[in-house]
Amino acid sequence: MAYRINPDRPPVAEVVRAMQDQLQEAVELLAAPAPMSQDIHAVRRHCKKARGAMRLIRLHPPASLKPQHRAIRDAARLLSANRDAYVMQQTLALHCADVPGFDAARSSLDDAPEPGDLPDHVRLNAAARLGAVMQAMLAQPYDDSEKSIRRGWKRVTRKARLAYEHAEANPTAEALHDLRKRIKDVWYAAKLLRDVAPRPMRETIQAAKEASQMLGDHHDLAVLDAALARAEQADALTEVRQRLQSKLAPLEAKLLVKVKRLLRRAVKPSALFP
Repeated sequence: MAYRINPDRPPVAEVVRAMQDQLQEAVELLAAPAPMSQDIHAVRRHCKKARGAMRLIRLHPPASLKPQHRAIRDAARLLSANRDAYVMQQTLALHCADVPGFDAARSSLDDAPEPGDLPDHVRLNAAARLGAVMQAMLAQPYDDSEKSIRRGWKRVTRKARLAYEHAEANPTAEALHDLRKRIKDVWYAAKLLRDVAPRPMRETIQAAKEASQMLGDHHDLAVLDAALARAEQADALTEVRQRLQSKLAPLEAKLLVKVKRLLRRAVKPSALFP
């Protein structure tokens, strides 16, 4: 089903339904005999959407959902090793193929198998973990009210603003990566709530998507630069790293402006379920 809630139905139940749909689709992809690389990428995206939905809800009586968050995160991480190496190779080729030292840089990176080349036991372990989360979430009592969703949206946008303030004051790769995660939370939550406040939420979705993509590009460049800095022949990679850093600085400035505008214009909690 579509990643959105029906505003005419109980809101938290709809969010939980959307979360369960994402986990179910991930499990089905992982259960396939020979998933392709695009399938593994889709699984990781389903995991992110499931966690994005989970951030909008709270249990009643209050209790932590951190164990479920961690379980989904850890399942997705089981699938990420091949993807990370593959993305570094692709990022290097995209930005530095014409730079002296390119061949040395490529040799310094780990081999990059297709992201779908995973041992069966890893794939099935991830599927089992996600299935366990699905079962656990079915047994949870929720605060099923419109007010609860408004509070969830307020939490998501507040955390994004705090991450932005931290990244603006201290724009390290780590701070910008954390900001990327919080902006993705805004993006996924906005997509879920698009039919609750259609016009303003549509603008928030587009702005969050663009900011998330810019932050993703920055992350890929920063991870590659850090990997090359650790390489045994780092001195031979100076020109490659200079190319990467020449792209990082202007991108960083642009994305911070983009995120600031997004958060200033984000839908107010009071606009939900008017």
